[in-house]
Amino acid sequence: MAGRGGPPRFAHDLNGRFNCRLREFRTQTRSYRGAGREELQVTSKVAIFEADFDFKVLEALERQSFLVSKRRGSGGDIYMVYEVAYVKPTHYESAPRETGLPRTLRVDFLRRIDESWGAPEGWLENWIEIGAVYTGYVVVDEDGNYRYEWRPGAVPLIGSETYILSEEAVTRLVSAPRGTALFTLKDADVKVSLDMEALVKYHAGVFGFTGGGKSNLTAFMVRKLLEELKDLKVIIVDVAGEYAIYLADLISEIGIIYTTENFNASENPAEAFLASQAIPETLIPLLGGVEPLKAFARNLLEDGLVNIVNLSPKPTEYSLKEVLSYILGESRAKAAQIIMEIGGILEKHGVSMEVLIREMNDDLRRELIEYLEGVKGELEGKRYPPEKLIEAVTYALECLRLGEGGERRGVDTPEDIAEAILREDDGRRLVIIYTPDPVDARITVSRLIEAMFKIRKRSIGGPRVLVVLDEAQEFIPDRARKEDLTDISNRSVERLLRQGRKYRLHCWIATQRLAHLNTNALQQIHTYFVNVLPRTYDRGVVANAVGVSPEIVDRTADLEAGEWLLVSHKALARRGVAVFVKAPNNEEILAEKLLK
Repeated sequence: MAGRGGPPRFAHDLNGRFNCRLREFRTQTRSYRGAGREELQVTSKVAIFEADFDFKVLEALERQSFLVSKRRGSGGDIYMVYEVAYVKPTHYESAPRETGLPRTLRVDFLRRIDESWGAPEGWLENWIEIGAVYTGYVVVDEDGNYRYEWRPGAVPLIGSETYILSEEAVTRLVSAPRGTALFTLKDADVKVSLDMEALVKYHAGVFGFTGGGKSNLTAFMVRKLLEELKDLKVIIVDVAGEYAIYLADLISEIGIIYTTENFNASENPAEAFLASQAIPETLIPLLGGVEPLKAFARNLLEDGLVNIVNLSPKPTEYSLKEVLSYILGESRAKAAQIIMEIGGILEKHGVSMEVLIREMNDDLRRELIEYLEGVKGELEGKRYPPEKLIEAVTYALECLRLGEGGERRGVDTPEDIAEAILREDDGRRLVIIYTPDPVDARITVSRLIEAMFKIRKRSIGGPRVLVVLDEAQEFIPDRARKEDLTDISNRSVERLLRQGRKYRLHCWIATQRLAHLNTNALQQIHTYFVNVLPRTYDRGVVANAVGVSPEIVDRTADLEAGEWLLVSHKALARRGVAVFVKAPNNEEILAEKLLK
């Protein structure tokens, strides 16, 4: 292509091989429909470039690439930045579509096309079509320095000279200036740095299908966060039983495990503990066998680092309204009568439903217990006892009785865990809560979050806390129900995502299915790690939530385990710029630590 100038300082043209110009620019909208889901529409600005065919150019563009296209203007030149979405070698006339042509002619035609690729005169017939999306950024080159500016409304000029952004410029485009180098670009040995403070503060999500390495990546990120941010504590709520193994070395040093399982009741507690955990098959060869994990489990139990979670209530931190919440949630006329009569008792004592259990005087507590015992006996004596209402009354009675100083059935409640985590002098910076039963997990998460908010409203001191929710669909589904307690976990987690930052309480989530998550919660996440999402609608949810072109998100279908599409509005240098990265293998790090 004639009439081109040289590439700018922040780009290159593969030593003159990359001759490329902008051919077309359009805004396009893609719709996504999921079964029983709202329709999504995602708009992106797509550019089509045309470059001379060259094998080295083709191979370079098959890797992750960014292009810059010159945009002349009255105040000087700027360069619009595009991310390559697809590359398509093209012949001026595609293979004949008329199948009525004799096969001999068709085969000869195809042979001549094949021979034309890379031939001296091939540039007359062949080119490379490049589809790319506008990132919203331009490069301004002034006074010997260049900088990126956010100009989402910039309009390109058809025919503009186009170049490949240099590796150094790509690093400046995506890497946080004072960040920590965690990843490399998927196709190049270029470091990608993230702002660790922002990564925690503004929440993050890890999304991908089974086998993509969600737990591996999350464990690696937790390692780096604890290493970099000395005032941070991390709580991982683990339904699948993966993180005790993935972070075994850190648990031994600075961690503790809480679980609803009683491993000490087994003949061999260490064996029972390991049997409950998901041990990656790829880890065993790295360790030279399972013995290092057995030793870890034995030491863990001997050192008292596995505690039982007690899900009976801790009444001193509850208001009477919270204790009566399950009765309030019942639609039966009897439930309304109970609440009305309790209201009369409270009025007589001059207190409201907001009174804390620990603030009740003994006379009020005894009167409420006596009344509820009578109600429970009445309900149980019915021909068809209302089981849910009986359970709700029993729960309220248990809270009130425990408030008298009754012995709790267990070791630590979620409220105890919250208090321990928020103490500044507690050396246990990593807490894993293993709750294989989803209902128990929801109760634990809700009570833990609410307790942390209560404590932080009294005192803002203490460490920052990051709550990691694996299998997030268990806690924040888009369709919450009272029956399985997803309603209470949904409210608490959404509150954490919405309000947690001002209390230095933060959240990460991980899941396979974005389409099944609470969309209000998703909107609070500023950093996305995305691996393979086979379902089109899930990819649409990502594109819609993050503001990334669907053409870029579709490329996640080609990712291997440990490779991620990374988009962050806060932790990377530029908001909304998507970058494909390769993460270190946490299993290799773990094996090295355990075998020391």
